[in-house]
This record gives sequence, C-alpha cells and structure tokens, in this order.
Amino acid sequence: MLTLAAAVLVFFFASRNCISLKKTLLAQQNGWVSCTGKIISIEDTKVVYYEDNTNLKQTLILFKVLLTGGKNKNKEVLALQTLDDFVAIKAKQVETGDRVIILYTGAPEDVTDFEQIIRNPAYFFEEYNRIPYLAVLFFLFAFLIILFGGSKGIKTLISLLLTCIVIFFYFIPSVFSGVSLYKSSLFVCLYSVITTILIISGYTKKSFIAIAGCSGGLLCAALLTVIMTKCLKLNGFLNNESVYLLSILPEGSSNLVSVIFASITIGSIGAIMDVSMSLASALNELATAVPDISFKQLLKSGFEIGKDMMGTMANTLILAYIGGSLSFVLVLVAYNTSYLGLLNHQMITVEILQGLAGSIGILCTIPFTTLLAAVIYSVRLSVSIEK
Repeated sequence: MLTLAAAVLVFFFASRNCISLKKTLLAQQNGWVSCTGKIISIEDTKVVYYEDNTNLKQTLILFKVLLTGGKNKNKEVLALQTLDDFVAIKAKQVETGDRVIILYTGAPEDVTDFEQIIRNPAYFFEEYNRIPYLAVLFFLFAFLIILFGGSKGIKTLISLLLTCIVIFFYFIPSVFSGVSLYKSSLFVCLYSVITTILIISGYTKKSFIAIAGCSGGLLCAALLTVIMTKCLKLNGFLNNESVYLLSILPEGSSNLVSVIFASITIGSIGAIMDVSMSLASALNELATAVPDISFKQLLKSGFEIGKDMMGTMANTLILAYIGGSLSFVLVLVAYNTSYLGLLNHQMITVEILQGLAGSIGILCTIPFTTLLAAVIYSVRLSVSIEK
C-alpha cells in the first residue's frame, strides 16, 4: 500500500502541469461528442464517381442506429458512413447488428432527407466499437494471471495499470504540453521499473538489485541511442506520420529525433526489467538454498544464467520491432531500388537501432545485476558466518 500511495502521489505531482488528454483530441476541440450504438438497419446507399475517369468513387451509407451510450442514450437516429477511395485507410462497410462509435456534431437531428444529411450530418460513423471484445480478452488475461500468480498476479495487474496510467495520462499529455521527450520518456521508464518491482517484490534486497541493474541497462541503451542517432544522421522523418507529428507538436516536443529516443527506451524497458528481475530472483534463490556460496560462485552462476537469457530476450526485442512495422517494411522492400538503399533507409535503420540498442541494454543489465547481487548476497553470508 505504501508503494501504491507513493506512486499515485508522484504521478499527481508529475502530471499537474500537463494539459488534459481530452484537449488533444480533435472531436473535443470541435465540440463533438462520441456515442456508442448498435446498427438497426441500413437505410440507403449512394455511390458517387469522381469525374476524372479513374473509377475512383465515394460510397455513402445511411444507417439507423440505436444509441447505447453517451448523448441521447436509447434514442434511434440516422447516421452516415463515408468510404472514399482517395483515403488509403478506411473502415469496413457497416452492416446491421454492428456495434459502432458515432460522433454527434451538433447539427439538426430531425433531418431525414439523404441529400441534406450528406451535406450536414448530425451523426456520422467514427469507428467500430471494439472495446467489449477487448474487455473480454483483458478479463481472460486477468483471470489467468491471478489463477497462476495468486496474490502476485494481483500485484502484477496493479503495476500494469500504473504503467498504462503514466503513459496515457502523463507521457502523452506531457508531449503535447511541450515537455522534452527525453525527460518524460526516462521518467516513464524509471517510474515503471520502480513501481512494478516494488509492488511485486516489496522492499527487499532482491528488489533493490533488480531496480539498480535495470536502471544501469536502461541508461546504457539511452546513451547509446543518443550517440547513434547523431552518428547515423537521423532526422526523425521516417514516414508521412512524422510530417504530421511535427506540425502538431508544441515547440518543446517538436524534435523528431527525441521521438526515436522515446520509442527505443520505452520499447526496451520491459525486456530489460524482465532480465534484471529474473536474474536477481534466481541469484536470491541460489544464495538462500546454498548458504555457504561464495562471491565468485555467485558471479559465475549469474553469468551462466544471463547467457541463457540474453539470446531469447534479444530475439524478443528484434522480432517485436520488425513485427510491429511489418507492413511498412514490406512496402519498402517492394518499392526500393536496391538492398543497399533499403538497409540505409531511415525507417529500416531506426528499426535496426531499436533492436540493437535494446539488446545492448539487456546485455549491460546482466553484469550490473550479477555483480551487485554477488556483492550483496556474499556480504550478507559472510556476516552471518562470522556471527
């Protein structure tokens, strides 16, 4: 409880100067309101072809929806979905029975003429409502983690909740508040490490060793990222989203290279924390089971355990980064002029940098954690032997 109270207090003081997350959303800025609903029927469909002989078209779907949440709950209204061939990212066409998110614009609601609704819709389709299905998946995850982990499973869920809160209610708002991404990303990493380990393992030597080892690995990855972004001459313009991001970020956060730094540090902290905690726990169990074990034996055992961990964790990071941007990588492969040009493309270079910097952070975590654990556990043992 002490750790949880301290974590909430630290989060409160860190986020008090950040703008509200709602103020960064376009719908909130325009005064629009999101509502949940279920489609009752498809009322009409209209296809409009563009006058350029390219067969590109705009499909307009008028549907009746029962609002199940938000403004005008339990009311049946007419809403509009627009599918434009000029828009690369578009949703699947709605069907009867679909659960959807509807945006209310404030326009007159009593209009029933299709042409008038097209010109000024009161309600229009925003996205499919996927939250109920994600909630079922989350509850399955929570049930399994509590089933297998018991009280530690509950603590794991609490630490996960704190990490999500600090990302969505501190990190993202801090970016739009002009806070440096270097500072905010390091704060998020250290906050997540300290709260997670202390909540799960308490105020023990094992926790102190894991936190220190993880912090050492994180700082190595962060320092390496700063050095390599300069050596690789990265400017942060990886894709079209980078251009949009630069135009909306405030002055303090508009350095796109710092976005790369944040993605690498936050993306790698989970694997680094896993290695440090697993290694500290294993050495703690070893020191407990073998009371007369020496510093040298602990050090040797720590490095042997670390060797088995480093391969899988390095693969985890690299595969996660490649898998996360697989569609974009496939496009680059298809349209690049040569493999040499492909490997030197900024997007591919950043993916490689993410995997290698995070993996080096893991490798540095192993000696930090092992050395510190060997010192602390051997000192404890030597003192108890003297007594």
